[in-house]
Amino acid sequence: MTAEMVALPDLFSRAARWGVPLTQYLNIPVINNAVAGESARSYSEQDLFTKLVDSVKSGDYVIIEFGHNDASAGSVDNGKQDAVGDGYNITSTVTTSNFAYYIENAIVALEAKGAIPIISSLTPDNIWTNGAIAAGGRFVTYAQSIGTRRNITYVNHYAYVAQAYNALGQTQTTTFYPIDHLHTNAAGANVVAEAFVRGLLCGSSTLKSKVNAAGQVVPNLSSTSIVGQTVYLAGDSTMARGGGGAGTDGWGQYLGQYLTIPVINRAIAGRSARSYTDEGRFTSLINEVQSGDYVIIEFGHNDGLSGDIDNGREDAFGDDYDTTATVTEADGTTEVIHTFTFYLQNAVTALQAKGAIPIVSSQTPDNIWNGNVIAAGPRFVGYAQLVGQSTGAVYVDHYDYVAQAYNTYGQTTVTTWYPLDHTHTSPTGANVVAQAFVRGLLCGSGTLKSKVNAAGQAAPNSRIPNGRSVTHQMISMLLSIAE
Repeated sequence: MTAEMVALPDLFSRAARWGVPLTQYLNIPVINNAVAGESARSYSEQDLFTKLVDSVKSGDYVIIEFGHNDASAGSVDNGKQDAVGDGYNITSTVTTSNFAYYIENAIVALEAKGAIPIISSLTPDNIWTNGAIAAGGRFVTYAQSIGTRRNITYVNHYAYVAQAYNALGQTQTTTFYPIDHLHTNAAGANVVAEAFVRGLLCGSSTLKSKVNAAGQVVPNLSSTSIVGQTVYLAGDSTMARGGGGAGTDGWGQYLGQYLTIPVINRAIAGRSARSYTDEGRFTSLINEVQSGDYVIIEFGHNDGLSGDIDNGREDAFGDDYDTTATVTEADGTTEVIHTFTFYLQNAVTALQAKGAIPIVSSQTPDNIWNGNVIAAGPRFVGYAQLVGQSTGAVYVDHYDYVAQAYNTYGQTTVTTWYPLDHTHTSPTGANVVAQAFVRGLLCGSGTLKSKVNAAGQAAPNSRIPNGRSVTHQMISMLLSIAE
C-alpha cells in the first residue's frame, strides 16, 4: 500500500520549529520526529531511526537533516559527536562511526521499506562574514556526498536559507534569533521552511508535486533564481566517477568536500572535447545549468590523433578555431572534424549565454617523469589556456598545480597512486589532484574561490612530507582530508 506522508527526523531545536510551518506548504501530512539536541549518531544509538523506519510506509517521504550537534566534542565524548570524515567506513576510538555511516544506514533501511528519503543540509547559524551569511561547514558537504552516493534527492537547505537571509539583511535576520545564534523564533522558522520549499521546487524530487498553492508562490517572494549554487563538471575519466575502473577514481568525486556549494559530476570516461560535443553532452549540460552556476571543463587525455582510422575522439590538429580535418571512419566513410579550440570555445560561449560561469581547466598529468620531475604538459594544456583567453573564461592550469604536488612527493610515492596505468589515479591520488585544483582556484581571480570552504582554504597552508614546499605560487599543500 502506498502512503503519502512526510516524516522529519532532525537534531536541533530549530529543525523542530521549521518543521511546523512546513505543513502549510504541502498537501500531504507532516509528522515531525525531530528531537532537540540530537546528532546523527545519538539519533541512531537511541533507536530513533529504528522507530522511524518501523513507522513509515511505502511511498512516505522522510526528510533527514543533521549537523549542528555532530561536531567533535573534545577529549570527553558527549554522546553526539561523529568520527571526522566524509566516507562510510571511517571510525574513531571515541565515536563508533562517522556522520555518513549513521545516515546511510537509515537511508538503506528506509528504502527497504519503500519510503523515499531526502537528505538536507543543516541550516545556517546567525553568523555573518562581510555582510553575508558565513560559509557552510563540512556537514553541508557531507550531506551532499551522501545524496550522491545513495542516489537520493539532496536539498542544499543551507544555501537556500542563506540566500533568504542575505536578501533580508543581517539586522532583520537577527530579529529571528532571540535566544542565541542557532534557534529561530516562529517568524524565522517560517523563512527557513519557505527556503526548504524553494529547494524542493528547484530540484527533481517527486515531493515537489505535493507542494500546494501557498508553497508554489514562495519562491516568488524573493529572488527568482539561486545564483552560483551548483558546480558542474565536464571531462573524461580522470575527472569522472569510477575513473578508468579497477578501483581508480576521478578527481571530480573529491572536489565537493572543499566547496560550500554542490558539485554535479558530468564527466564521462573515454571522452574528448569532440566526442563530448558529438554525443550531445555539452548540449544537455547547457540546457541543465542555470544562471550563476559554475561549469568546470577539462579535456585533453583523449583528444590526440588516432591514426589512419578515426576513433571518434580525435580533434583536428591546431590551436585555432577554424582549422578542420577530414578523417576516415572504420566503414570507409569520411567526416570533417574541428579543433579542440572549436569544441571548447563553442561550449564556453553557449554557457556564458545562459549566464553560467565556465572555468577552463588544463588536463592533469600522467605518471610520466623526466628525471625527478613530471614531464612537460602536452599541447592541450596550451590549447586550454588559449580558450580561456579568447573567451574571457577563468583558466586554471591544473596540469601545473598537480605537477607541483607530484614533484614534491616524488616519483615513488606518486606511482603508488596509479594502480592501473599511468593515467588513472587511486582515490588517494584523486584527492591530491582535487586539492591541486582548489589551489589553482585560490591563486586565481575566479569568483568560485569565494565558495571554497574551510577544508579547501586549509589545503594550501598545511604541511607536506619532510617539510618540503611547493615553490610556484603556493607555499605548501595538504594530502590528508581536513575537517
